[in-house]
Amino acid sequence: MDQAQDRDLTNLDGTTVRRMFTDYENKRGGMPQPEHEPTTEQISAVAQLIHADLTPYADFSVFGPQGRRVQKKLMFQAQNFCIDSQTWKKVELPGPSDLPTWWKCWLVYQTTMLLGDWVSAEPLAKYGEFIRNLLEQFGPSVWFIVYQADIRMRSEQFERIRRDLQIGYDRTPIAERAHFPIDPQRPWNAVFTKAVDEAYTPSQAFWRREANEKCFMFLARLRTAAALTDDGMANLLGGEGKGKGKRTRQRGWGSSAEKASPGGPGKQTQPAKGSPGGKANPPGGKQQNGKGTDTCRKFNEGTCSGAECPNGYIHKCKICGTYKHGASQCRQPGGGQAQPKEAPSWGSGKEKSDKEKSGKEKKGNR
Repeated sequence: MDQAQDRDLTNLDGTTVRRMFTDYENKRGGMPQPEHEPTTEQISAVAQLIHADLTPYADFSVFGPQGRRVQKKLMFQAQNFCIDSQTWKKVELPGPSDLPTWWKCWLVYQTTMLLGDWVSAEPLAKYGEFIRNLLEQFGPSVWFIVYQADIRMRSEQFERIRRDLQIGYDRTPIAERAHFPIDPQRPWNAVFTKAVDEAYTPSQAFWRREANEKCFMFLARLRTAAALTDDGMANLLGGEGKGKGKRTRQRGWGSSAEKASPGGPGKQTQPAKGSPGGKANPPGGKQQNGKGTDTCRKFNEGTCSGAECPNGYIHKCKICGTYKHGASQCRQPGGGQAQPKEAPSWGSGKEKSDKEKSGKEKKGNR
């Protein structure tokens, strides 16, 4: 279910699982398609979480179609042997790389929730369509932002919604509880509904903060992908964020550089002397161009490649300003591939001017 969870699984007995599929067929008029059908282990894992009154979050890097085949592969791929410490180290597996892959995992999860009758079909369908509409609105290049927002909604925000609804239900007079949106016997039905409800302020604030604003900043090139996927754990882990060996540097609106400005956010400090664009080049491998954005020194030296800098800098040539190559590959004067100047030939330059002078002197003597 979740790579972060480490607990024993108690499988449901075969009679219970078969009864779930029978009820599913009676309600929906047929059995689920084989590629959408969850395994007994997947159904049991979700049931165990719900019966423990925990959030039924499923990590789509390990929860998806053909669950039994994936489980066999995970036994060999989820751990690496560390030679230095002579121990096995857990490896975090990547999630779905695009919407079609996510959708296949979602259909298995949706079928699981319907088999247990924990959530109705309509709230599940609305949530899936909401994720698909987000990507259609901003384009496939921001999938990593949309998927991160989906993870944080289902793993973190769901419990907050559940708690908020439960508190409201408990405070409602008993005579009026029948009209309250949450049913204590099926609480997650209301949670899925409220998660994408336009009239529910907490959810709308969440999607605006975690999806809409981040997509706009990435598409406008105000923030890098590394900054937008920062998990906020860099300070707590001593400078090592999730999956990073170095602290993630944030750029753009609300960045640490902006907050450090004495004038506050949105104000510029007085530039230092002796640097391009009037700004000093701070240590640590970064240079600043005339626009004040940080360019990668290693990229210009030819030792850092790729569209995105792992340290959060801008891959841009400091000679001509293009994003296609660094200074070491630039053909402009001062670049590593600049054309050498032609050496002066015989009879040119100073020699030529001396001959012209001597010719004028001879004419004068005549």
